[in-house]
Amino acid sequence: MSELVVRNNYLLVKDFIKYSGLTNNLSSSSEKRYFSYLKHLLFWAGATPLSSAFQKEFTFVKYLKDYVSPKTDRPLSRQSWKKILQLTSRFYNWAKNHHPNEFGIVPQFWIDSMNIPKSVQENDEKPQVKFAE
Repeated sequence: MSELVVRNNYLLVKDFIKYSGLTNNLSSSSEKRYFSYLKHLLFWAGATPLSSAFQKEFTFVKYLKDYVSPKTDRPLSRQSWKKILQLTSRFYNWAKNHHPNEFGIVPQFWIDSMNIPKSVQENDEKPQVKFAE
């Protein structure tokens, strides 16, 4: 994914985070977390405007499945999947309401389909209990 991010996409995400911060009384650390989750949306969309990204052949879910953290060299945790997809869905619902001319074409069923696929297994390590012999 070496494509550049569309500046307008970045500005829309920042506006959404600002709006969420005001309406949900988010702390600055929560706003930073929101941006870290929505960076995946920006990187996936690349040079495609977010209003038409739903038409991309390489789907957002496929991007998330293929993503490996450069820091940990591991795939996304199930919790990260959940947060990324929930926030992406919220972003698109916000965009449809606040930018209807641009985002009116985004199908609601596509937004509503932002769920963790059943094929994604729990990849978080669970603590194991061992009994002494």
